[in-house]
Amino acid sequence: MNATLTILLQRALVGRVVLSFLPPGELGAHKPSAWPTTWAASHLVGGVVLGAIETWAAFAGRALDARIGAGVLAILLVVRWLTLPAAMVPRHTPVEERAGFATWLLRAAWLGALVSLELPPLPLADVIAAGVFVEHALALARRRPWARAAVVLAWTLATATAVARGGALAVAPQGASESALAAAAAGAGWVAWRRRADQRSLALAALALAGLATREPWLAATAGLVAIAYTAAPVRRRAAITLVVAAVLVAAPHARALGPHAPALAPRAHALALDAESLAEAARSTVGVAFASWRARAFWLAVAFALLATGLGFAGASRARRERRAVDPPERELAGLALWVVLAPLVAIGVACVFGPWDATRSQTFSTALAAFAAILIGLVACPDEHVEGAERGRDERIGPSGRAEPA
Repeated sequence: MNATLTILLQRALVGRVVLSFLPPGELGAHKPSAWPTTWAASHLVGGVVLGAIETWAAFAGRALDARIGAGVLAILLVVRWLTLPAAMVPRHTPVEERAGFATWLLRAAWLGALVSLELPPLPLADVIAAGVFVEHALALARRRPWARAAVVLAWTLATATAVARGGALAVAPQGASESALAAAAAGAGWVAWRRRADQRSLALAALALAGLATREPWLAATAGLVAIAYTAAPVRRRAAITLVVAAVLVAAPHARALGPHAPALAPRAHALALDAESLAEAARSTVGVAFASWRARAFWLAVAFALLATGLGFAGASRARRERRAVDPPERELAGLALWVVLAPLVAIGVACVFGPWDATRSQTFSTALAAFAAILIGLVACPDEHVEGAERGRDERIGPSGRAEPA
């Protein structure tokens, strides 16, 4: 237990120091309401950075010295203290709806669901941080607090609980939980970057996708390409450079893991038969395990409805309705996340057709990570806008060219 607590503190401390050196942004705030998000971001960044350092050391054939690591961390802390303040944030943050009794009740139920997982401390911390990121993404899109808490609870009950019972979280808990955390952080970081041009959140999303690439490279590559495509053209190059640099620093040493698959690629590709039976086998080995329980099937049914609503334009609503809304609808974020959720299983099935079927553990790990993306998608579609008193526009008014309310 002492060793586990040391690892958790080490990840949080290293991650918080590295987070302070990332580009300016809102992540890392010290106000009490931001503590969960700050801890979750520090936990993720610390895990990715420490894992990358260990991988590079093993790649170079050298052993890590704890004293050198402590010295580097001390130097970074001194530099961080000498360069205060290290970030610039808006002077006036948007007014947010306060959490009510229903929100806290749903959060208590979520904590109860987490306890029922009976996970080791490290994977449990990853799942908690993933839930924090899912709610953070929905908060950035100005969804109501009780609805955000309900989505996080549904995600936990439908995926994490189901997978924990004899699945990837039980067989290989660290890999599955870290994949879910990386996916949730990538989704939240991309939403913040897309809606608020938050550069620190972009760096967080890049690190999260790089960390995800060490376990699920195809899912991370698909998400990265979609993120670049759905970034505004003037800053698309910056997003692409950030993603590539993070991938090189974190995931490059893991590229040698593809070596064992390379010899089998040519004969399998030469004899590849895309018949119905082969495609069905590939689908069962990649995403079929995600439908093992009725709760998981209900969750993915909700994902299907969310994709349908996005495709038909229900989430964006009409222009007249958008003019009356106090919150800008997350249309571009919805489109990007929907494309992530649709393309990732198709890419996984294609990879299974070429390289061979996946085992159950990898399938459940992939499904757990994909479910984190899907939970954010469901929340953006189904959760209502925040209700901030005095912020709603009148039914008989519209915003004119001057920026003022005018009669409709």
